Amino acid sequence: DAGSGWGWCWRDGYLQRGGHAIVLVDFVRANLHIAHELLSAHINKSIFLVHGSILNLPFPSESIDAYWSVQTIQHIPDEIAAYREACRMLIPGGTMACYGLNDSPLMRAYYRLRGKPYCREGKAIDGVYLRRFSDDSRRRLAALFGAPVASKFSELLFTPEWRLYSGGNDSLLGKLDSYLSSSVPLGMLGARQRSFHVVKPLSERPS
Repeated sequence: DAGSGWGWCWRDGYLQRGGHAIVLVDFVRANLHIAHELLSAHINKSIFLVHGSILNLPFPSESIDAYWSVQTIQHIPDEIAAYREACRMLIPGGTMACYGLNDSPLMRAYYRLRGKPYCREGKAIDGVYLRRFSDDSRRRLAALFGAPVASKFSELLFTPEWRLYSGGNDSLLGKLDSYLSSSVPLGMLGARQRSFHVVKPLSERPS
């Protein structure tokens, strides 16, 4: 989990990982301290915490099965460097899944209607760098891996800007959100989040 933050999504997720170890990497030590508290029963057993940058991960090449990152790469100006590091570490046949805010036409229209600045790439209102995921990002990732990249959409109803929240694990609204978001036309237009999924080729990775 690259840029894991507090690691909250692994509170139950570790139960579904079989015998695999989960490694949480984050640049902010304070986040790892909180993750240690949240996941204390599993630290150094099935879950491991590593302080480091996703641009220079402290692992050997071709040493991990899967790379997962949620709304972290969107804040890195040199996204290619992050993608390259993920490719380096993945074993041939390993999978990368990364999530980021979607460059949604519906959201752009909403911001324009409210007279609020909409950041597609650059400094957002809070001063943090943001690049929303787009087809350009997908093409850059595909070129680096030398493999097709699947694009999925999520959080069509979970939209803090509109004060819409899709609920917990058993929420009917959450299930509806998942169903609607999986519709490519709807998701592409209005989903808050977009994800890219790519498998590292079995042949030698591109330089």
